[in-house]
Amino acid sequence: MKTLNIKQRNLESKPHNLRNQELIPGVVYGPSVKNMSIYGTNLDMERALFDKGEVFKIPLNGKKVMVKFNEVQRDPVTRGLIHFSLMQLREGVECTVEVPVNFKGTPNGVKKGGVFVVLKEEIEIAGKPKKIPKMINANISKMDIGEKLTVKDLRTPPSIQTAEDDHNVVAICKPPTKQILQSVGEIDYERLEENRAKAFPGFKLAT
Repeated sequence: MKTLNIKQRNLESKPHNLRNQELIPGVVYGPSVKNMSIYGTNLDMERALFDKGEVFKIPLNGKKVMVKFNEVQRDPVTRGLIHFSLMQLREGVECTVEVPVNFKGTPNGVKKGGVFVVLKEEIEIAGKPKKIPKMINANISKMDIGEKLTVKDLRTPPSIQTAEDDHNVVAICKPPTKQILQSVGEIDYERLEENRAKAFPGFKLAT
């Protein structure tokens, strides 16, 4: 479990002045702390957010406690970080977090010309903070064209359980584009012409 380098913030320090120094203002709250103002470097925060679903340790009141990102605010134009909040997690008490799905292997369907489409890059899981994995691995090598991977198909550690509908689709292997075009080419145009003639009697296309 990584340690997130944050420091307590003096309320006299204005948020815009901190941002000008590449420091991002934030807040941490939980069972043993009430909305403590903090800050961290922009680089450290971006690196931490890259590890989606990660549970971190932070120094708090002389000891290290476990936290997770609860909210992140970004500038609507530049997409740069402007504020964040951390929620303290109780040791030994289950929590729910989102973790990324790590797809391993190449689907059989892709080898046949199919297209592998990811619908969910992350899933919600529940477990005790120290047991939360960084990611959930999914072996997709046996997936064929037309098959789908659901939450139920994912294997999680015994101490962890999924926290969303088992039928949610995580990824699918779609038919190849050529196959779709061939199906279009097999349309019975004579029957279409007959149906057009019945629907619009006396109508003729200009030549």
